[in-house]
Amino acid sequence: MSKCPICRKPFTFREKYQLTKTKTPTCPKCKNTLKETTVSKLLFGLIFILPIVYFMSIFGEWDSILKWFYLFIWIVFCLFILQPVLYRYDKTKS
Repeated sequence: MSKCPICRKPFTFREKYQLTKTKTPTCPKCKNTLKETTVSKLLFGLIFILPIVYFMSIFGEWDSILKWFYLFIWIVFCLFILQPVLYRYDKTKS
């Protein structure tokens, strides 16, 4: 897991999940404002989008309900489990 760039205390999974769901993430320990790094946003975007394109091309002849079910499971997995793990935070410019 990542650490706060200011106080250097590690985030728990629950704290990282809360950071990804807020508009302006703040460190739960030192209360400083943080921002997501651009690399973590790009990495999450690649890991999120590429399998969706792959799922859509492979499951072309499958039943559409099954295809959308797998797609829904992938989106839920990415947003609630993968995103808090991949995101890294940096200091804000203030």
